[in-house]
Amino acid sequence: MKEYWEYAGFVYWHNHGMEGVYRRVTFVKDGFLGKVAEFFSDDYIVWKHRGLADEELIFKQWKAEADVMKHRFLLLADESGQATRTKSIWLGFGGFVEVLRHRVGSPVPAKFRDLVFLVDKGLEYAAKGVGETNNNESEAM
Repeated sequence: MKEYWEYAGFVYWHNHGMEGVYRRVTFVKDGFLGKVAEFFSDDYIVWKHRGLADEELIFKQWKAEADVMKHRFLLLADESGQATRTKSIWLGFGGFVEVLRHRVGSPVPAKFRDLVFLVDKGLEYAAKGVGETNNNESEAM
């Protein structure tokens, strides 16, 4: 799966016992005279976590970073969380933290559709890779 996540622009990430992948997306605001502003969004897809306990940890301990407007956390889970939870940092001047606990196959809020799409395609990629490996092993036997 490493090559899939690298192709999608992610690198492996771990923090406080959580594990998953991370990417930074750059947004540029252009004006008539050129670039007006540049800011970032940090995306995390986390598959190893402690559910609600880590969700609360993220909200309590996540800090603002220069020019990062959003920190989005998609926590893959056996059960769906409530809805997307959002916290502003320094009344929004330090950005926002958004967390969604998501079970594959559950309805997806618009804010997280792009990340869930990548997870779904990753699962398809993994299933296809496993199927090809099994077919090659069958042919070898």
